[in-house]
Amino acid sequence: MARASVGDSPWDERGEREWSRELGADDAKKWHAPVAEDSKLVTAELRRLAMARLQSEQPIDATLPPVAQRIYTLAGDPNAGYDQIAKLAATDPPLAGRLIALANNAFFGRGAPADSLSAAILRVGLGSIRTMLILPVLQAKLVRDPISAALWRHSTLVAAAAPFLASLAKVKPDLAQLAGLLHDVGRILIWMDGVKLKDKYGDLIQRSATVLHEELGTLILERWKMPGEIVAAVAQHHTPDPKRATQPWERLAHVLCIADSMVRAYEDQRELDPLSIPSVEALGLPATPLLGLAKRLPKLAEEALRA
Repeated sequence: MARASVGDSPWDERGEREWSRELGADDAKKWHAPVAEDSKLVTAELRRLAMARLQSEQPIDATLPPVAQRIYTLAGDPNAGYDQIAKLAATDPPLAGRLIALANNAFFGRGAPADSLSAAILRVGLGSIRTMLILPVLQAKLVRDPISAALWRHSTLVAAAAPFLASLAKVKPDLAQLAGLLHDVGRILIWMDGVKLKDKYGDLIQRSATVLHEELGTLILERWKMPGEIVAAVAQHHTPDPKRATQPWERLAHVLCIADSMVRAYEDQRELDPLSIPSVEALGLPATPLLGLAKRLPKLAEEALRA
């Protein structure tokens, strides 16, 4: 089996294809034209634009409907009880139905169906509840163009793969799912402004996104009051220290790195030996489940995009 380098950036190739589709055949030639501007200047401009956008962003919970907002806050409170959340969810029948449906889907639906809110909440975990609540809000806020839509699909698939890896790595699966969904939020934020600058800067925008997206991702997640473990893991999801995997956030960062690497290889139709990813060794993960996950990615992709 051919081994792909985890340090490669196949996303650049996908981004190029997305730009070409959006620009059309004639304008797409600009993508390949030499660009004289210093990439550091482009990075500085994109950082400035993104920071200005961040200053105007409301915390994510402030954009939710009242009941969902209260549940979202409770789900992030370690002292909140499941029964307390269930009673609140019961006051919003559509939301309660979504919770029970989530508990009985292919990933969580093990054993007898969850037929009560308390059972559903206990099964899926508080992290997945938060994911369910903010998913439509995030999609509406972030998916504005073909490139950010492609990035969102990528994040959705990483979120689908991450809980399986988390269960092997002794990381909370619901936390890994939410982290997978949010791991590239900084890249999406950059593209929201990069779309306006594509004709001026071409592929330097891509290079700047690679440099900036972890930094900006942590800033926006702090702004949205995400759990500290997720913020810390997203900050290092491309380059977690292979010699450090003891703290929960460190293990979560390794899970994100593996999920992201496997998904990028699948999306670009490259063969990737999961055992070649340094984070696999750092976590001491067995080979057989990882190879099984690689085979299941097409089905996971289909389910994730249908959800």
